Amino acid sequence: MASEFTPDGNVRNKRSTLKYVIYILIVLIATGISLMISLWGDNFRMVLDAMSQVDWRWFVLMLALVGLSYVFEALIIFVFCRLYTRKYKIHQGVACAFIGQFYSDVTPGASGGQAMQVYTMKSQGIQVSNAASIMVMSFILYQSTLIVFDIVALIVEWNKVISINVDIAEWGWHLPMWPIIFVGFLINLSVIVLLLFMSYSHHFHNFILRYVIGFLGRIRIIKNPDKSRESLRVQVENFKIELRHLAYNIPVLVIQVLFYVVILLIRNSIPYFSALACHAQGEWFDGGFSFVNMIHTC
Repeated sequence: MASEFTPDGNVRNKRSTLKYVIYILIVLIATGISLMISLWGDNFRMVLDAMSQVDWRWFVLMLALVGLSYVFEALIIFVFCRLYTRKYKIHQGVACAFIGQFYSDVTPGASGGQAMQVYTMKSQGIQVSNAASIMVMSFILYQSTLIVFDIVALIVEWNKVISINVDIAEWGWHLPMWPIIFVGFLINLSVIVLLLFMSYSHHFHNFILRYVIGFLGRIRIIKNPDKSRESLRVQVENFKIELRHLAYNIPVLVIQVLFYVVILLIRNSIPYFSALACHAQGEWFDGGFSFVNMIHTC
């Protein structure tokens, strides 16, 4: 009986391999076309000139830091997945991290990253409900860490970020940055605060489900209000479950927050190393590498 299915299995395997090859070729061709369009004309010569003068030591270090940030992202996925199964391996976390980043980059508003990570975890042996829970926990910790990271950065660099000088032709003025900073914090805080209110305030929860979604349905922004209400109710319940889950796993919580801090430091320091590679001039770059200056640029 096994021999009867072998040819058909081989055909399926060949088709699957061909499909992946085609997908890779499409991505490579699209990347090549976009690079050709963006670098057409003088831009290409300018890029070549800049690349010919790059300090390759800093450039290689910059690439290594990019890769290291994905390693830490893979560790976050790995630690969360090990809460549900002991069979999950670190290389699966690496694959999931890269897949999530790719789909975040190619979908509008980075909306496809987490959905594809859930799908990837399912193919790696994680139940869909558990994979969705992992994404919820990851979102909570990332947003919380980002807010704390930004608050510390503002306290340290307040005098330098409160306003910037803008020079256009013969005009120059100070552009106040506090409205933009306020809006940024408001956006980051609003999602978590909204979920907390919906989770622990029944009046607010009912107000959103009944009146807000109903109003959005009447003005045709939401096509199916009943389905949206059920979806939001499930998301809020998952959020409450994962908050309790995190509260009972303090060591995991601390480790994951540290990983997110390292990721934010690494990714925010990449422009600094890029500037060093391109021989940038200024108070933060004269004299070569400085850890203090790197932290300032983060």
